[in-house]
Amino acid sequence: MVKKKKTKKKKIKNDRSGRFGKIWNCGTATSPVSVGNPGLKRMSKTSRQERGRKRPLDESATVNLKVKGQDGRELFFRIKRNTQLSKLLTAYCDRLQLEYKAMQFFYNGNRFSAKKTPDQLHMEDGDEIDATMHQLGGGYRGI
Repeated sequence: MVKKKKTKKKKIKNDRSGRFGKIWNCGTATSPVSVGNPGLKRMSKTSRQERGRKRPLDESATVNLKVKGQDGRELFFRIKRNTQLSKLLTAYCDRLQLEYKAMQFFYNGNRFSAKKTPDQLHMEDGDEIDATMHQLGGGYRGI
């Protein structure tokens, strides 16, 4: 039994941006379609940017947040609106050398899941997250 060697075929690089300008994938395989085809509408650069933009022009893709600890220390963070807050919270704990599992975080007086994003919590620039140490039990009332 004789085994045949597999030979690699060279891929021919097809330069589709020749004298026709940008070629659209709507012609037949043998006839390229040029930009000047009246049946096709080429979008302008501004309309492509508007189509790709998901939020209004005045809102940015990042949000500036302040994390305030019990001791009054404040740290400022800038994160993307679709980034989970767990990244911000672990960075806060690392910077202050605190254990993440021993902390509780509040936004507008309510606890929130670290898997949430600023968009999901409707956070805006300059909003504050409160950080406290987790405490078990309460105070002792002596008689």
